[in-house]
Amino acid sequence: MIRLIIDRLLILLNLIFLQRLIQGCTGLITLFLVTGYLSLDLQGWYYTFASIAGVWILFDLGLSVILLQFSAHFFFRLRWLLYGATEGELSGKFYSLIRQSFKFYMGAALSYLVIVVTVGLVFFLQKENSLYDWILPWILLVIFSGLNMLPLPFISMVEGSGKIKEVYSLRIIQNILSSIALWSALISGYQLWALVFVPMITFTVAILWLLFFKPILLTKILDNKIDTFHWRQEIWPMQWRVILSVFASYLLFQIYIPLLFYYESAKVAGQFGLSLTIVIMLSLLAQSLIARNVPNYAKAVAGKNWIKFDRMFKYDLIISTSLLLLGSIIVLTSSHYAHQITGFDQRILPIIPLAGLLIVGLVNHINLGMATHLRAYKKEPLAFIFLISSVITIPIAMYSLTIFSVEGVVFSILFVQIFVTLPMTLFYWVKINKQLRIG
Repeated sequence: MIRLIIDRLLILLNLIFLQRLIQGCTGLITLFLVTGYLSLDLQGWYYTFASIAGVWILFDLGLSVILLQFSAHFFFRLRWLLYGATEGELSGKFYSLIRQSFKFYMGAALSYLVIVVTVGLVFFLQKENSLYDWILPWILLVIFSGLNMLPLPFISMVEGSGKIKEVYSLRIIQNILSSIALWSALISGYQLWALVFVPMITFTVAILWLLFFKPILLTKILDNKIDTFHWRQEIWPMQWRVILSVFASYLLFQIYIPLLFYYESAKVAGQFGLSLTIVIMLSLLAQSLIARNVPNYAKAVAGKNWIKFDRMFKYDLIISTSLLLLGSIIVLTSSHYAHQITGFDQRILPIIPLAGLLIVGLVNHINLGMATHLRAYKKEPLAFIFLISSVITIPIAMYSLTIFSVEGVVFSILFVQIFVTLPMTLFYWVKINKQLRIG
């Protein structure tokens, strides 16, 4: 019995969990430094900058998720050699996908740069047109965030192939170095400039990793060979659904920070942004217990090993949800005492809306878990549910914002998640699992 418990703990404490744990710890330190070195208004600007710059995920168009799934299926019949070379009958098709994906990300990064810089300038000038010390850090933040899209196809396909240790070691290094740079900038009084260091360091580390460990992958993007991977037939049928899912995910949370910034104040936007950061930190940690097995899910589906597939997922979902629930209880308890004995209550949402936001995170985790499970089939059948839910939520939340401020936003999201998104997701998850296993 003791041996079994130890084995289970070792499974949990894998590299993905460690990466998310480190990400959570560095995020916690960042949270306290933001509250310590930025004013209430600057905290709002900080999180609004991060929220709008984070729209790069929409320009990704869900491709990084799809590449992970396709790579897992490729490496059912491929294996890695040194420096990014591969061996197997699908090597040509694999490299063809790499080339086409890199071209896609070049266009996506350029589009992101032009559109988001412009939109951001217009948006922030509506709020502040007397002081312009935010303009240059905003432009540089968007530039480096866009550059970070370029290594994405390589990282996603290496991860999907099963090289979990390598990819998550890279992410740990990126997180630690970029966090140290961010902390140093905040402590030194660089304020909004501090945000620029995160994507700048992240991009630099990714490029160095490719140059030293995967140079052959880089050379393949320069090949002029005829592409043997048919993008329109193989990627697009899944991609447009993932696009809807990613778009819905962004609308579910991040869009409300700039809305609160614009219609309420920088202070309220900062409180919501900081609280949301805590929820996301907990969710990422919990999701790591599902993410660690994504390549194994895909391989189980490729081999039609349904018993193993279901057993892995159910175990991961139960453990990860329990972990998220425990973390939420700890956050609420800590917040309760922080409100009583410190001035932290000016930086974070009050207890009731914070509890609502944590429950939203819990429900969303279960929904995303079921979506991840179905992606192993190289399908994205739940995308329309997430999009419908977001479209329903936004007008309700906007109306509630005008009457109940941030509390209205939080409980509008929670209402739709519990009474619309979760029941529909569960119904279609059961139905689609049965359909996709026939034959």
